[in-house]
Amino acid sequence: MLLVNATSLNNPLQMGISEAGFNILLLYHSLATLTGLVGNSLVLYGSIKYNSLSVDSVSIVLLESLAALDLTVVVFFMSSVWLSMIAKKWVLGTVGCWIYGFMGYISSLVEMQVVATISLHRLLSLLAPFTARSLNKRHAFIVVGLLVSIGVVFQSCYHTVGAFYVFDTKMGSCEISVTSAPTQATVTYLLSGVCYWIVIPAVILPVSNIAILVIATIKSRKGMLPGRNALITVGCVTWGFIFSVTPVVVRIGIQTLNPFYPIPSWFVIMSQEFFFLNSILNPIIYTATNRSFRSFLVRTLTGRRRGDVISCSENTARSRPNYNNTAGGDVVETAVLSTVSSGYNNAVQVPHKLQSQL
Repeated sequence: MLLVNATSLNNPLQMGISEAGFNILLLYHSLATLTGLVGNSLVLYGSIKYNSLSVDSVSIVLLESLAALDLTVVVFFMSSVWLSMIAKKWVLGTVGCWIYGFMGYISSLVEMQVVATISLHRLLSLLAPFTARSLNKRHAFIVVGLLVSIGVVFQSCYHTVGAFYVFDTKMGSCEISVTSAPTQATVTYLLSGVCYWIVIPAVILPVSNIAILVIATIKSRKGMLPGRNALITVGCVTWGFIFSVTPVVVRIGIQTLNPFYPIPSWFVIMSQEFFFLNSILNPIIYTATNRSFRSFLVRTLTGRRRGDVISCSENTARSRPNYNNTAGGDVVETAVLSTVSSGYNNAVQVPHKLQSQL
């Protein structure tokens, strides 16, 4: 079987990059891998143990699933590339190459579906808030489970029934290559997969997020915007994903329309690193936009323990489970602040009563 348009994903030196450029790329990739591993681990740990993400229950499950998928991308995709860049050749063998492709592509493709689901749920929260409140964690787990199951089945068939892409470890690299004479069945299978995994999310994400921006702007002017903090967090996550995934979507589109088109090496590497960028952006976004997660990080980094004074945002996070079905995190924060405010007012009324008795 003749292999053409072989695209090495793991050895940039074989793709014409200079030694200086390779060193810069290695430094960036090392920092990205470390940041993605630590950042997404903190997101999962903080959200599961301390309820550090002050958003509604459905969004919490979706964002936790996104962090778990990002971790999978870091472990199976980014770490494999990092090891190969250090050794300047593929060092994980044929089995490692297959695991790299199988697990890496499942996590990255399901990630696109989960982000699209997050965006659609936030749009539903704006258009039909009562319907959105009727959804709970169980519904979110079912959706994520279905997406992962479809991904596993698709990739299993993809590698066992006339695979259109072939993983190869010749010449010390793990490559994804396109066969020169694919059958009609493999072409149909590939196109259906591209439509489901790539085209549909590529349409849903920009359209739904533009609609969210328009509706949120209108409701904000009328003072009717629910879950503003959650909306900002989710909006930044989805727009960050659109930014990072666009180059690789363009590359896949070109390869699908013309498998033999000579894509420049610099664009292949750029699209790969941009896609990996998504796995390190989300923890940064949560830190910048979510006060509860920011408080969790401060508590973790400074080593504060129970009994220490905590902020109102931390109280919000700890009180959130009682309000899991709200469309956003703002209702909880308002309740906490109202409780604190009423307690303060009662406290300051006592001296006046004593003074009147005197």
